[in-house]
Amino acid sequence: MAFLLALVVSLSFAYDVDTPDCYCYDCRDCVNAMANRDCTNIYLSDDISVSGDCILAPNAFRSKKFDCQGYAIVGTGGSGEGILMDSDNTNNIVTNCSFSNFATGIHIVDNSSDNLFTNNWAHHNSKYGLHSLDALRNIFEGNTFNNNDDCGAYVSGGSITFTSNFAYSNTKTCFYITSVRDPALTGNTAWDCVDDGFAVMGSARTILRNNTAYGISGKNGFHLENSKDSVLENNIAYSNKGNGFYLIGSPENILRGNIAYNNFRSGFFLQDFNMTEMTGNKAYNNGEADGEGGILLFKNDDVGIFSFNKAGRNGNKAGIYSERTSTIGTAVSNTACENIKDFYSENAPSSASSTTGDVCDGPWNCNSPCNRTNMQVEPQSPSNRASIFSEDASFSWVSTHQWGAIADCSLYIDSSFYGDAASFDEETASLDVTGLSSGRHEWYVYCEDGYGNSGQSPTWEFTVLTSCPECHSCGSCPEQQTCPVCTNRTIELPCNQTVEGLQCPAQECPECRECPRLTCNLDSFCDTSCAFDPDCVGCQFGNPRCASDEDCVNNACTRRGTQATQCETFVGSTSTPAQQEQAPAECGPFSGLTLPFTALAALLGAGISYLLFRKKPKPSA
Repeated sequence: MAFLLALVVSLSFAYDVDTPDCYCYDCRDCVNAMANRDCTNIYLSDDISVSGDCILAPNAFRSKKFDCQGYAIVGTGGSGEGILMDSDNTNNIVTNCSFSNFATGIHIVDNSSDNLFTNNWAHHNSKYGLHSLDALRNIFEGNTFNNNDDCGAYVSGGSITFTSNFAYSNTKTCFYITSVRDPALTGNTAWDCVDDGFAVMGSARTILRNNTAYGISGKNGFHLENSKDSVLENNIAYSNKGNGFYLIGSPENILRGNIAYNNFRSGFFLQDFNMTEMTGNKAYNNGEADGEGGILLFKNDDVGIFSFNKAGRNGNKAGIYSERTSTIGTAVSNTACENIKDFYSENAPSSASSTTGDVCDGPWNCNSPCNRTNMQVEPQSPSNRASIFSEDASFSWVSTHQWGAIADCSLYIDSSFYGDAASFDEETASLDVTGLSSGRHEWYVYCEDGYGNSGQSPTWEFTVLTSCPECHSCGSCPEQQTCPVCTNRTIELPCNQTVEGLQCPAQECPECRECPRLTCNLDSFCDTSCAFDPDCVGCQFGNPRCASDEDCVNNACTRRGTQATQCETFVGSTSTPAQQEQAPAECGPFSGLTLPFTALAALLGAGISYLLFRKKPKPSA
């Protein structure tokens, strides 16, 4: 019967069924497995090479997972779809897939909604890595789109979320968003695309946060056009052929904490719209091209808040430039230094002068100092005297320097050079190091800026642990919560040393219980030598605490009743001479009888009283 059932299954499916898991080996098998209501998790188990379309998801592909397990789906001739999902396909997960040499690697259309795409790779397709058309609320996380002949990711209509994706070396734009509602892009990276890094066109309520665009060979790092009510926060654009940030005709946007440096055109070019807020942005070393600069406001009707922005060492026009801007509501503590012109205002609001030059003028309120000659470098992590259970570590620091320059900082470990990193004024910089040796080390950072200023951080210590200690002890450390319990061997750390990244399995010594100052040997019994605390002596002082069915006898936990039975055997009234010779010392000498402790105490007390208070006999004549 079992043989017949297996035969039926093998005839019914060309893929393997082990519900709810199913395993497929080519395009048709995978599509059939998706259509099978008994298959919840569909796993690709081999590479696929196909001409034309491959995965055309069936209607039954809902609330399922398609996991390619790292296998590749490769087209021929650059036609067809790697995977196509439409309105019937919702609440699915597509993960660990590689789609290449199709027209489009990943294609989702017509209200296909609430799907999660994670850790996929769409590359070398003749058009798009990803094309989303009128799809809703889909999430793309940790995917890579590269070397596609049009855009890396092209989204038209609907809504979408991008988190921690990479797009690079695409013929046009890395991430292109058009006519999308509430697009959210966080922590994505775009580089080496020909057009823009991030382009948002005709969309509303866009969130761009913690993204990076660099090395864009044709246009801008970030490009918003006719897109309103957007928030751009903590993004970085550098070394792009166009502008770092280019916004045109995009009203009521907020720009906070963005950084633009080494862009060929302007750091920020903002034109033809009302802007709600521009606060805490920085522009360094931009404007090599004619007519460009740090922050340019051009033909903007109204700027609500323009404060705490900085522009340094930008060329041609000015560090901060305003032309034909009607009103500026609040301008506080903007600074510009070492630019061709620091501040330039043309046709400024009537409330401010229209002079030009290297001083704060026009509508600007400039309170922060431009010159800073002292450089301070403060280490951040690893913290001083930290312990790291890894051969790899990330070192970070903050430098305070001539903010118009970018400091070149060098990391030294044990006085040896370990690498460089660029450091912005008052921004955290970091450098990753691998292959650290076990033991104690020292580290510091040395920085120099473009003005000849230099500074060196204090020297901090750290310890690399490459193996877990066995029953980790803190010695007499009062802050024992910072000392982890691990396996393999006992080590001691100074009391002021913390432990970072130590992921050792906790070990509980059965006999030690809650006595953290006692060590445990390989046999897992309590070591009562109390090397760390002379007052800690076995269970006599509560360390360890005995179990409910045990008593503390001679500083050792003994199961209740065991001691009395043992002594009765060796020195009781029925014991033999041979047993008496083998009696443990704690049982005392042979008595021939056993008495309860209270009776023995009473007899002893009576004897002492008799000796002290008995009447002495009268002496004889």
